[in-house]
Amino acid sequence: MQRKISDIRAELQGIKARENYTPEQLRKFYRKSAWRRGVCDYAEWLFDDYLDRRDLLGVDEGIVRIGKITEKDLLNGASSWEQYSRGGCALVYDEDICKALFSPKDQKRSQNGALPPNDHEDWIDVQTRALKEAAEKVLAAVNRR
Repeated sequence: MQRKISDIRAELQGIKARENYTPEQLRKFYRKSAWRRGVCDYAEWLFDDYLDRRDLLGVDEGIVRIGKITEKDLLNGASSWEQYSRGGCALVYDEDICKALFSPKDQKRSQNGALPPNDHEDWIDVQTRALKEAAEKVLAAVNRR
C-alpha cells in the first residue's frame, strides 16, 4: 500500500504540532518536552531529506505516493545512526545539538553544550538516540496502513 506524501507530512507535523492543543497547552507541552520537540524536528528533517534524494521535495504532495521505506533508506549510506551522526549528516556542533534537544534550563546547566550532557554520553551520542527515535516515527508514519 502506498501513502500520499501530504498525508505522511501531516502526520509528522501533527506529532510535532499537537494540533488539538490550545496555544497555551502547546507552550507548556514544549517547555516540558524539549526532547520530544527535537525528535519531531529530526523526523521532519529525515523525511524531507529522503524526499529530496528521491527528487520528490516540492512536487504536488497531494498526488505523489510513496511505498514502504526502510531504515536503510533514511540512513543515506551510513551503516548506523551513530555513523550518520558522527559522519556529519546531522548537526555537528555540540551547541546546536544541545539547543535542538534540551530545554533552556538544561541548556544553561550544560553551558550551551560546552559541558557533556551526562556522565556516559557525548553530544553526538545524544543526537544518535534522537535520530533513532525520529527514524522510528518516520517509518511508522510512512509504512502505516
